Amino acid sequence: CKWDFRNVRRQAKMAGSITRAAFHFAVYHFAMHHFAVYHFVIYHFAVYHFDIHHFAKYHFAFYHFDMYHFAICHFAICHFAMCHFAMCHF
Repeated sequence: CKWDFRNVRRQAKMAGSITRAAFHFAVYHFAMHHFAVYHFVIYHFAVYHFDIHHFAKYHFAFYHFDMYHFAICHFAICHFAMCHFAMCHF
């Protein structure tokens, strides 16, 4: 009976951890998606607002540099978060 109770508690704790992890993961992706969209819209507004012909090659280079770093950071943070939840919460 005692073993059964402990097993139920362990399963409940695991279910809670999975729910917590899923919630944090969803919030994180929602935030990242909106940050990316916002960044994209603002950046393109800035590019077209300024002299596109003069600055086009520089903006193109900076934009891709930005996107490259965004992708690396997103990949690193996402995988850290996934590993953290997998290791610590399960």
